[in-house]
Amino acid sequence: MKGRTLSELFLQTGLLTEDKLKAANSKRVLTGATLFEVVMSEKMIDYLTAAELLSRHYEISSVDLSKAEFDRSAVNLLDYAFCSRYKVIPIKLSGFRLVAAMNDPLNQRILDDIFVRTGCRAEPVFAREEEILYFASQFYSPEHIKTLAASYISDEKFKNDLISSNPDVHTVTATELIDVILEAAVSLFSTDIHFEPFQSEMRVRVRTDGKLRELQTIDISLLSNVIGRLKLMARMDTTERRRPQEGRFTRTINDMDADFKISTIPTIFGEKAVIRVVYGHMPAESKESLGYKDSDLALLDRMFSASSGLVIVTGPAGSGKSTAIASFMRAMSADINITSIEDPVEYILPGVTHISAAGKSGLEFSEALRSALNQDADVIMLGEVPDSQTAKLAVQAAVKGSLVICAMSARDCVSAIRQLIDMGADPSLLAMSIKGVASQRLVRKVCPNCRAGVRIKADHAKLLNLMDDEPVYAAKGCGTCANTGYKGRFLIYELFAADEALRSVIESNGSKADMERCLKGRGFKTLAANAARAVQDGFTTADEAVHAVIL
Repeated sequence: MKGRTLSELFLQTGLLTEDKLKAANSKRVLTGATLFEVVMSEKMIDYLTAAELLSRHYEISSVDLSKAEFDRSAVNLLDYAFCSRYKVIPIKLSGFRLVAAMNDPLNQRILDDIFVRTGCRAEPVFAREEEILYFASQFYSPEHIKTLAASYISDEKFKNDLISSNPDVHTVTATELIDVILEAAVSLFSTDIHFEPFQSEMRVRVRTDGKLRELQTIDISLLSNVIGRLKLMARMDTTERRRPQEGRFTRTINDMDADFKISTIPTIFGEKAVIRVVYGHMPAESKESLGYKDSDLALLDRMFSASSGLVIVTGPAGSGKSTAIASFMRAMSADINITSIEDPVEYILPGVTHISAAGKSGLEFSEALRSALNQDADVIMLGEVPDSQTAKLAVQAAVKGSLVICAMSARDCVSAIRQLIDMGADPSLLAMSIKGVASQRLVRKVCPNCRAGVRIKADHAKLLNLMDDEPVYAAKGCGTCANTGYKGRFLIYELFAADEALRSVIESNGSKADMERCLKGRGFKTLAANAARAVQDGFTTADEAVHAVIL
């Protein structure tokens, strides 16, 4: 680098203007962060540009941690607190040389601290912050939670207070324990956190990629304190233990805004708490990143940009319906009146009137829908269709000139249409208003690092309509996928726009089989067919496709 400072390098390479550099240095002084950290956190340069800069001028390489082979002896040299605080994760140990992935590989202070702690000279490589935090949670969080819990119950005074079920006992240790669990869940991009009481232990599990995995088990004597602390955070009644309660709180963890929606319910062993995690950044995702093919995305664009009619997005809980709808709603014109009616409200969207139905206010969906129509709503989004009255009103609103977007839990596209009719919607009005239907699932991707080629099982081949000797991949499990065999999820969907032939079948109150025959003649690809194609293309396993889509 020939003596140039990082500031000079940013200027001379044209990566930052003088004004941006001045702003970055000001924030550096205020926060105590390094200049590189500020530039990356403020997204003044992107990851690939930073990687090129480090490689060319500092001879520091970058690493994709999802493909890295971690040496357990290296990982064991550091702990959760150090790695999560300094955004570092050890990868490989060779003698007294420790290869460590860092978010800021130019930070000499961290390199010195690693030497003091381990006695090894750190060789830094550059990695994405979110990947570092993910693997730090993967490798260290369970043990750190266990250590905190053990140190807590070893204190006899606090243990006696807990056993006496004193609701006023809320210690710093309980707060730290919960903070570590929340941080681990966010780092793993979990959607739910479960605190489950049993006879002698409390099990903590998180739902990641649609599946629950155990984070840690904790002595049952901590249950009252942990649940009490969670209730305080969510502004719930800490003295009420015999009735279900709901609450929420927000946190910024690892620079990520998250909304935590907590629900408690009494069990025979104490209160169980489940927290739903909604990430503030998710609605900002573009509709192009959802996973639809370009031609299907164009079709959905036409549906969501219609001036009136009915659009349905269906699928089970956790299939990404809310995220998909929110992404399309964000792209809608600012000069129209948009109202969403949900229970609860999933995403806060700019320019949208959000109504929480069936909540503490006792407002029902049908009542909220009538009010939205009275207030001249151009677009109405229904988070669900809970009853026949709402179903009838939704179809009527679509006929009268509003664009009505319904999120439903029907199994597939045709079932959603049939469900509305069975709930009392007029078939002729439904035929007039329907624009199109999409049904979707989020399916786990097989881990590319450990997947193994096998022949498909006979029962899977039959369910997926594949050849008996079809070559497929099986999930094995490795360090990068938490030994699950899967990493990440992708979208499998079916989709159609209504045409005159289908409208005719709907108007005549046709059966589900009648509608399926009508669609089949148009080359409609079902969820099952698309799942089978994903298995053939190696994106997922036959077992995952069958369980996530077919069964």
